[in-house]
Amino acid sequence: MKKALLVFLIIAIVGGVLITTGLALGASTGIYFNEHGLQLQNGRKYHAEEKNRMADHDLGSLTELRVEVASARVEVIASDHFGIEIDCRANRLIQYSCENGVLRVTQDSAFGWSLLDFNFGFRSEDTVKIYLPEDARLADARIQVASGMVHVEKLTADTLTLNCTSGSIKANQLTGDQIAVQSASGIIHLSGVTGDQISAKCNSGSMTFNDITASVSLEFRLTSGLLKAQEVDSAGTILDMQSGTANISGKLRGHNQMRLTSGILNLTIDGNELDYNRTLSKTSGIIRVNGNRHAGNLIAPEAENSLDASVNSGSIKIDFIQ
Repeated sequence: MKKALLVFLIIAIVGGVLITTGLALGASTGIYFNEHGLQLQNGRKYHAEEKNRMADHDLGSLTELRVEVASARVEVIASDHFGIEIDCRANRLIQYSCENGVLRVTQDSAFGWSLLDFNFGFRSEDTVKIYLPEDARLADARIQVASGMVHVEKLTADTLTLNCTSGSIKANQLTGDQIAVQSASGIIHLSGVTGDQISAKCNSGSMTFNDITASVSLEFRLTSGLLKAQEVDSAGTILDMQSGTANISGKLRGHNQMRLTSGILNLTIDGNELDYNRTLSKTSGIIRVNGNRHAGNLIAPEAENSLDASVNSGSIKIDFIQ
């Protein structure tokens, strides 16, 4: 107990010395050491109300959004104007340019080496906030974050791509012809998504969808984790899942193909059982349709929809609610 207290006191004293020294030298957010000696960290802020607020006549030329940063929180916020606000570390600047209708946001690689990269605790992450008019429609919008968060309040684009390698993606009111969301490891949470072709991929983590409409196709790919999709309205749905649990409910029209290697698949379909040609298969496990175990395949000559579901090891539960 005494040793732990002594260690805590030493850390507190060292931290206090570093903060006092940094503030005395003019640092606002932190200090670090590299090959050039003691360096001061100062957050860089660019405010939308100043030079980054564009005039209305310039908004018509904005057709593409390209964001590619290594570590940051990226937000797209519905507004009455275009604007951008950036807050980042001095040794890893996030910069932007807007030329020929393309808004680009990039992050410099950390230069040199650093030792004892000490943050005062005033700011825990780099942030990028992009303001778009609610009625803006872009031709192409791509946001890629290696580590961090992507939060989108409202975004409309012909082609829309959200990619966060490690972290979280949270979006509300996405509209586009082609929408793709991807995460290697983390959390995806989408609501109010409307598009022709919608795809979501996560290697390890969880995906949650509410109120999703796909007029052509809807595709889920998950290596390991949890999928929950509610209020789905799709003209064709594909699920490819290695292991985990998938819960999908809504209007699954057209051709629907579900593949699960190991785990649990629960389908709640807003439709009549006789409106679906059904092909179900399992290697080991249980299949239930409307509570009936070992329900077989079903050929409905007049059916316009089809359901092809299989599991190697696990269970499939299907309920038709009409």
